[in-house]
Amino acid sequence: ARKQNSAQKRLLKTRTKGLLTTPTKKQIIEAKLDKVVSEKVKQELGQKKDPWELMNSISAKQETLELVNTPLDKLTVFDRLNYITDQTKNLKKLTLKQCMLKKMPSLTPNLVEIDLSNNQIQTIEAIDQLTCLEVLDLSHNKITSVHLIQSQLKELNLSRNQINFISPDLELPSLEILNLSSNELKEFLVSLEKLPKLEILILNFNKIQKLLPSFFCKESSLYSLRLNNNPLVSLNSEISLLTNLRTLDLRSTKLTQLPKSLAQITQLENLSLSNNNFTFPPMDVVVKGTQEVLNYIAENETSEDSPVTEKEIIIENSETTTPEEPEQKATQSFNIEAKKLPC
Repeated sequence: ARKQNSAQKRLLKTRTKGLLTTPTKKQIIEAKLDKVVSEKVKQELGQKKDPWELMNSISAKQETLELVNTPLDKLTVFDRLNYITDQTKNLKKLTLKQCMLKKMPSLTPNLVEIDLSNNQIQTIEAIDQLTCLEVLDLSHNKITSVHLIQSQLKELNLSRNQINFISPDLELPSLEILNLSSNELKEFLVSLEKLPKLEILILNFNKIQKLLPSFFCKESSLYSLRLNNNPLVSLNSEISLLTNLRTLDLRSTKLTQLPKSLAQITQLENLSLSNNNFTFPPMDVVVKGTQEVLNYIAENETSEDSPVTEKEIIIENSETTTPEEPEQKATQSFNIEAKKLPC
């Protein structure tokens, strides 16, 4: 054991930057928090760090705090964390990944970036008080719903949760990136009018069947919309309002037709349609790529654009006899066909 401890000290001495003498445990922790030690040393210390000592070593002037795979689920430790984050007024970035957190800690209002991913958090709390917050990562948690959040967020990652409801009143005027991938959403009720600066919206791997007309907005900044791997059955013609859209991902849905209005989005460069069974445009056009698809849509009509298909019953009355069969009894034949009325 002594040899092993001695070897570890020598290893830390040679790999620690800026430390000329063999570091004490406290120095190692401080160096880790200030990002002075190498990444390899961080990994070696990962499972061994004491949450209490880590938090006690935090400087009031510190701007970055990163704890990964550190158990913070115990109430006493959690309360201490609340106290520490409240005291560090200069803290700008907080990372608490894989810390077994079941709720969000009390956070200093000066925080600009927070990463609470890979925890057990169930609700989003007190975000509206974080007036400086721009980036929030709550991915890989147990959140089930998202209600009113008023803040200056620019990036919000809620992927891989259990979200089945998002309030229509959600209003994030500064939000640029919203990731809701891999949740339980059956609908997205938020209008893009309330997300005027949103550029990237990721809704893939949910249970969405249709986007409501109220979702679309003429003044939208959206340029990337990912709806792949949803049971999407139709796409509204209002999608043409998204004039800045450049990327539209519709892979692995239940779509069979694209709206003719899609061709009006002149900025559209990347249209992903694989793993579908399209009838309009036909699959032989789909495989040719975005521009061929848009050209086909612009030049042809869908069954939705054309008048409704009706069944026309043609009754052929053959009561008149032919010279070849003068004695044949007149019969009626019914030919029922589905024909499209002319455009």
